[in-house]
Amino acid sequence: MDGRRRDELFAGYGRYDWEKRGAWVRRLSPAMRAAVMGMLSMLPETRGPKIAWYALSQSDEAMRLRNWFSLFNSDMQAALLEGSMLAALSRKTPTEMFREHLANCDSSDTLSRMLYVDTKMWLPDDLLARGDKTSMAHSLEARVPLLDHKLVEFAARLPSDLKVRQSERKFILKQTSQRWLPETIVYRKKQGFPLPMTEWLRTELRSFVRDNLSPERLRRRGLFNPAFVERMLNEHDQQVADHSLQIWGLLSVELWQQQFLDQNVWSAAAKYAKAATLV
Repeated sequence: MDGRRRDELFAGYGRYDWEKRGAWVRRLSPAMRAAVMGMLSMLPETRGPKIAWYALSQSDEAMRLRNWFSLFNSDMQAALLEGSMLAALSRKTPTEMFREHLANCDSSDTLSRMLYVDTKMWLPDDLLARGDKTSMAHSLEARVPLLDHKLVEFAARLPSDLKVRQSERKFILKQTSQRWLPETIVYRKKQGFPLPMTEWLRTELRSFVRDNLSPERLRRRGLFNPAFVERMLNEHDQQVADHSLQIWGLLSVELWQQQFLDQNVWSAAAKYAKAATLV
């Protein structure tokens, strides 16, 4: 039994709190918003506030929700991607996908709309897919009781104030849980599953990253702007900024290409198929 997925039903992530009460950011002048972003960009290790400020500054709802998730915000993508990649991706942008789901949401409440999109995209395309792969890799069939459709529909009908109240996220779930669990458990600080990737990319993995994201290799691929990637790597090494998520994403794309594009995919598939028949 998998006890996760409370966050997507009852607003457990920090971005839900920010989205619920962050409309004031968009009431600031563009010059003021840009000035704050400029100050944040000069501060190291402020990835969370930078993401929040950039997202909340977007007046377009679909663009705003998309930027909560993007490893690279819209401005960074324009600098990162080579012309051919930009042209290919312009046929169907992530923002358009967010816009399509928002059009199907009949709620006018900001938080409810964000949660609706998460249940349509973030849950099935990332969290549930990842959980299914990891559990099935160990021959386990995971079940998620909190995603019973009746409970999901009930949670969707709850007003936002019962989900986030005075910055207390998952408010109604915590209030209910107090009947059976001690407060030290109900109100303990949220913990994810972090790895020390920021430090690893500056130490043990530095040479590995530099080899695989070298300007020569990137130019040969023709997907990413080598100068932009090099600047990002330097900023991370010098602790000017924490680009660990972005670097890990680029590294994953490169390693995927090495695994599936640089080799004969069909001969590899035939080898695995033959091995399977011998089991």
